[in-house]
Amino acid sequence: MARVGFGGLVMRLDGSLEDFGLPDVLQLLAQTRKTGALHLQASEEDRKGVIRLGEGAINAACSDLRRQVLARRLVGAGLVSDDALSGAAEDVRGGAPSLLRALLDRSGLSSDEVNHVAADQATDAVCELLRWNAGTFSFMVGEADPDGLTLALHAEELVAEGHRRMQVWPNLTSYIPSPDTVLRLAPSPAFDPSCTREEWGLLALVDGTRSVSEIVALLGRSEFALAGALAALVERGLLTVDATGSGLEDLQRRQAIIAGLETVGGTTIEAAAASEPAVSEPAVSEPEPAPALSDVPLDVSAEAHAGPSADVPAARDAEPALETVDTAQDAHTQPAAPALVTQGAYDRPLTNGSAALDTAPAVAEPARGLDSAVTKSLVLRLIAGVRGL
Repeated sequence: MARVGFGGLVMRLDGSLEDFGLPDVLQLLAQTRKTGALHLQASEEDRKGVIRLGEGAINAACSDLRRQVLARRLVGAGLVSDDALSGAAEDVRGGAPSLLRALLDRSGLSSDEVNHVAADQATDAVCELLRWNAGTFSFMVGEADPDGLTLALHAEELVAEGHRRMQVWPNLTSYIPSPDTVLRLAPSPAFDPSCTREEWGLLALVDGTRSVSEIVALLGRSEFALAGALAALVERGLLTVDATGSGLEDLQRRQAIIAGLETVGGTTIEAAAASEPAVSEPAVSEPEPAPALSDVPLDVSAEAHAGPSADVPAARDAEPALETVDTAQDAHTQPAAPALVTQGAYDRPLTNGSAALDTAPAVAEPARGLDSAVTKSLVLRLIAGVRGL
């Protein structure tokens, strides 16, 4: 179906892509050397595209009018500064008809740089639009292009390129299964890596979490063109598909196996971790009570009159002399408290008679390594001194 209308010398041609395919429409417009804009609407999704022609040649194209695809492509190529982009965005908010024109006015890019990027972007867009098998088209004769591009690309060549890409698309999907595919950098490529500036830009965006569709959005390129470039990098072994489970995760897993066999201080790491005791509070044990002097079996009657033994001099040398206590008290005064006898590091209250054995404080251990015989002799001399013998 074709419909022609007149209004301000503008003619309009409408039709269905099912009845009249896009290659046929472009061939007709090229042969008749038409100037205007061919608008397309996909039937299965809310997506619109446009191809702008001048004298039958293609000057610009976009496969998704919801996005500033060419501006994204220039930014992705690193040709636009932050200041230029911010200023151009303010111009558009202020009423400028084209972000691209505002960006070009502020960035100072040469026409050669812009035309090269724009030609690649237009080729990608036309090839993407050629994949639309259902939808509608509408050609507006004489509609001006707000971006003002004049690429003058041949429609026949772009259609041929579109057919070539559709033929290789099944091969690309064997490397890039879907737009949701996540890629990783290969940790150890089979060959020495070498890549172009464009390929390096793609590798820099591959982080193991970003999908192919997200990379498309960042660079502003068509899905087909980007999938082709990424598939070539996968085929060369520079990238791996996340679903294969290879790459960094495999390398980490294998290194962990080796780490379990390595030693620290002569012991493997796994063995050291298994034998390491649990950390707990140190147990505090109560000290064992020292035996009291009254618990030591002594035969007082046998040794009290035997005189000092041969070990006594040694004991006298080892222990400080016992203090003598003057216990004389005035008959009319209260008895004084028992004096302290200094023996080594201990102070003991002095008592009279055999009660000293019962009230003497416990001794933790024999003084300075003396044997039991010397200890008994010292005790007897203490008792004898108290009794005044």
